[in-house]
Amino acid sequence: MLLRQRMEALAARRDVGGGVLAGGLALCGTGAGLMVGMSLASKNDPNNANIEAFYAGGVGALASGAVLTLVGLPMTAANAAAMAKLESGDAAQARAVRATVLPGAIALSW
Repeated sequence: MLLRQRMEALAARRDVGGGVLAGGLALCGTGAGLMVGMSLASKNDPNNANIEAFYAGGVGALASGAVLTLVGLPMTAANAAAMAKLESGDAAQARAVRATVLPGAIALSW
């Protein structure tokens, strides 16, 4: 039961990390698209305050996306690796406990 609970917690953390990673990548793409689009638009209309504002918004979205990506990637990878370790049985929590009961004695576990 403890192993199943630990696996569910790791799966939830992995999924949250994946969501943060996906959101970060989407923000990076949106920010880069805004920056490129506004750079191309500024050729026709230089010194337009609206174009500069959207360009600045693209820079902010790109920076925010980069931070979210740098947070979500290790979170996803670390929790997926921990789940794989538990599933393979290499961790102490995943091993079965063997018990021997000697007649007239206490149970020995190892």
